[in-house]
Amino acid sequence: MRAIARHKAFEGNPARTVQRILGVSFPAARAALEELADAGVLSRKSVERGTTGYVARDVLDLVDCFR
Repeated sequence: MRAIARHKAFEGNPARTVQRILGVSFPAARAALEELADAGVLSRKSVERGTTGYVARDVLDLVDCFR
């Protein structure tokens, strides 16, 4: 697993993280993540029961190139 993917900022519920960082409602945060996933910007990943994670593979690949 890539180091950036293990960073504390990415732990927990991704929609809650987006909600906290952007100061939006939980439904708005979840809808934004789903819209990005539907557009192919993010990939969905099951992280635990009832929680969907989201991964931007292209971004992680770019970060890996500079490690």
